[in-house]
Parts: sequence; structure tokens; C-alpha cells
Amino acid sequence: MFFGIGFAVGEGLYSLFGYAPETGDAPGWVVVVVSAVTVLVVLVPCVAAVYFGRRAMTAGNRRGLWPVVIGAVAGFGLIALTVISEVGDALRR
Repeated sequence: MFFGIGFAVGEGLYSLFGYAPETGDAPGWVVVVVSAVTVLVVLVPCVAAVYFGRRAMTAGNRRGLWPVVIGAVAGFGLIALTVISEVGDALRR
């Protein structure tokens, strides 16, 4: 769900700045702002999973490990894919 919301926020920000994301003609600062906001929106459930999983583990419930692992892997994966994608696009220009 947050992926869809993040996608909508990113598309909306691109059009708010007057650019179309599919053309690739946006300046670097627009790409950085839009990517940062989109990543922050999508990271909300990842951070929540890590937070509440750690809280459960602190309370003695070992089942909290799975949300921590899944949230951390998904969050770091999203950040890595976003950075690699945007750096690749910047190098292609």
C-alpha cells in the first residue's frame, strides 16, 4: 500500500515541479527531492516493522525477529535500488 502511495507522491511531485518522470529531463535537484520524499513515504512501514519488532523482542517475544529482518531488508533494499537507479540515470545523461 505504501509503495502505491509513494509512487503517487513521486509522480505528483514531478508534475508539481513541471517535469514528466519518463522523459528524464528533470534537473538533479528535482530528482533528489522527489526521490528522497518518495523513499521516506515508502520507508514508513519498514521503520514501523523494525521498531515494533525490536519492542517485541525486548519484551521477550522472539517472534519479533521476523518483522525486524523483513523491515530492515526491505528498507535497505529500497534505498539501494533507488540510489543505484538514480546514479545510473545521472551517469547516462
